[in-house]
Amino acid sequence: MIIIGGGLAGCLAAYRFKEAIIYEAAPEPSTQHRAVLRFKTDAISKLTGIKMERVNVYKGIVYNGMEVSLSPKMIALYSKKVTGSYAIRSITDLGVSTRWIPPSNFHMCMMDDLHAQGRLRYGMKLTRLFRSGAEFNNSPSANQGAPIISTIPISRLADCASNPLETDANFQSIYVNIFRVPDSVMNATVYFPSAMTSIYRASLVADRMIVESMRPMDGQLEIATDALGVHPTSLILKDHEQRIGKLVPIDEIERRRFILTMTRTYGVYSLGRFATWRNVVLDDIVQDLDKIHQLMTVDDYERYKA
Repeated sequence: MIIIGGGLAGCLAAYRFKEAIIYEAAPEPSTQHRAVLRFKTDAISKLTGIKMERVNVYKGIVYNGMEVSLSPKMIALYSKKVTGSYAIRSITDLGVSTRWIPPSNFHMCMMDDLHAQGRLRYGMKLTRLFRSGAEFNNSPSANQGAPIISTIPISRLADCASNPLETDANFQSIYVNIFRVPDSVMNATVYFPSAMTSIYRASLVADRMIVESMRPMDGQLEIATDALGVHPTSLILKDHEQRIGKLVPIDEIERRRFILTMTRTYGVYSLGRFATWRNVVLDDIVQDLDKIHQLMTVDDYERYKA
């Protein structure tokens, strides 16, 4: 089996499919995800064997400097701020939540482990797809006929298959700043629906404060520290840009058509938020991997029947 893309979804797929090889375009290890990672269950910990801490997370909303309750207005403002459209977002879940927190270097831990096993190969750019499988610039023939799991952005896969699917206007970049709060053992998140600040979420993850914004933060740190009631002592990461941070939905019929075509024509199974272009969380990946395994093991009638 081939996995295209060594991001979080690709690495998780490699733990599910023990013989799979990951092909990653980057020439060396690179962890682009710096935003908050919290899992709803311990399923990912069990899948990877990486120990995680079970915590309670407390949440709130601050609007123009004031703590406010959840309302349709706050939902609409927050959604418009982070995606440019109106939809239900994570701001609606304000109850105290039990979550599993991975180590801060979670992605790198997976990449190092899989690379040591010889199952993560860097600098392997996808050049084209054809009916019998995939061809890579560094391995032109060995992969033909192998099942493929794609975790790369859906538009990139579409280009490789000469089946254009435009998504360039359907995402928002985000910026992440991380600060040290050495005397903190709290886990909390505050949402910021107001357009008066580019910050949309600030979180405490034990002794780290992670501030996420739609533009470089530009001296707005006090907004986040006041909302969380903490005083960071040092800066760990400044204005790290995640180019595809927030997804804006594309035409649902076209999205489904493309994903189905990739599976029927090329044996490519799309996995993760970028590859399927939907707002799934990493917890969903575990169930999606089970579904992919089931699809791979049934005949065409069972796979595509209504």
